[in-house]
Parts: sequence; C-alpha cells; structure tokens
Amino acid sequence: MRRRELIPQAITVLALACGLGAFEAASTGQWAWSFRLILLAGVFDGADGVLARRLSVAGPMGQQLDSLSDVVTFGAAPAFLFISYYSGEPDILRFAVGLVFVAAGMFRLARYNTRPATSSFSGLPITAAGVLFAAIVTGPLAGRTVIASGAGLLLGALMVSTYPFPTLSKARGKLLPFAVPVLVPVVLWPQLETVALIAAGGIGLYLVWGLVSRFVDHEGNSSVAEVTGAPSPRP
Repeated sequence: MRRRELIPQAITVLALACGLGAFEAASTGQWAWSFRLILLAGVFDGADGVLARRLSVAGPMGQQLDSLSDVVTFGAAPAFLFISYYSGEPDILRFAVGLVFVAAGMFRLARYNTRPATSSFSGLPITAAGVLFAAIVTGPLAGRTVIASGAGLLLGALMVSTYPFPTLSKARGKLLPFAVPVLVPVVLWPQLETVALIAAGGIGLYLVWGLVSRFVDHEGNSSVAEVTGAPSPRP
C-alpha cells in the first residue's frame, strides 16, 4: 500500500470514530453530542473520497472501507440514537424502525458496490439519510414519535429505491477547501436546534432537488421530443 493511500483511509477512520462516539453519547443520554458527531462524520465522509481522487488512489479497497464505515456511522448510529431517545416508546416500534433504517442503508451500499458506476446515485445516499434522521430525532421536532418514526421509514424507502439522486462529486471537489472550515464551526455551534435546522435544511434541499430534477428533466426531454418528433428517453 502506498503511503498516500493512507491519507483518505485515515479520514474514513475518523468518520468511523465519530460514529462510535455517537453510540457512546447516545447511550449516556448526550443526544446533542450524538447528533453532532454524526454530522461531523458527514464532513469527513465527504472529504475522504475527494482526497482519494485528487491523490489518484481511489480504488476498491477504499470503497469497501468507506461503505463499512458508513453502515456503522450513518446507519447503525442514527438508528441507535432513535432507539435510545425514544426509550419510553414500545420496544417493537423502536427496534422495527431502527432495523428497517439500518437494513435499508446496508442494502443500498451493497447495491452501490456491486453495480457499475453511473452519473447519479441509485437511491438516497446513506450519508444524507443518516444525518437527516439524526437531525429529526434531536432537532426542533424532537420528542414527536410519529414524525421521527415516519421519517426513519421514509428515508429507508428512499435508500432502497432506484430513484436517481445527483452525486455532486465535482461540486464537492471544488467546495471542499471552503466547506470544511465553515462546516466544522457549524457542527460545534452552541445551540443544537440551530445546527439541526442547518443540517436538515441543506440535506432537505438536496433531497427535494433530487426528487424534482428528474421530473423536470423528463418534462424537458418530452417537450423536445414533441417538437422534433424524436422519441423521448426512457425514465
């Protein structure tokens, strides 16, 4: 293994460390820190792939390590946060929602790793789903079991779906040097609700963009086909 391969892999391990820290924080009732660590892991998760490509060391080893880290950090950790936060609710509800969320994320990652690379993600990325789920559990909507449970199930359904979501790979590469210095202070912002709103708002925009853009593109292609007489592309 080349030495420079260790750099993105070390970032992946940092994301994993944040995920384990989120488990520990949730187990002791430190909900704010559990969410903040999951959000910080999202920053690291966005950085490791960019660094791997810039250093020309992207490969199957790094991809597998990243996926294994993601299952823990953005699948199991948010699910455990949900289960711990709503400890007063029926066990079957808490564990069912948690299991569905983790299983959906695991399935999505396995599908991603076993299919050829495309220009878009098939299903909602687990990083976005995990951070958004944690934000809903601990943010301004905290304590509302129905909303949190519904969000976990809906995000799980979006992960296993084949709906295309933009990869943002080029944007991440360009914005990374500016994003990290901005995002780390946001993660540590004193007011948890503010942090949760910023995180949920950003990911919510990405989710809506992904859902709407396909419809807009489809309508645009259909309009072109009507004018030119050419068949519109299959969705």
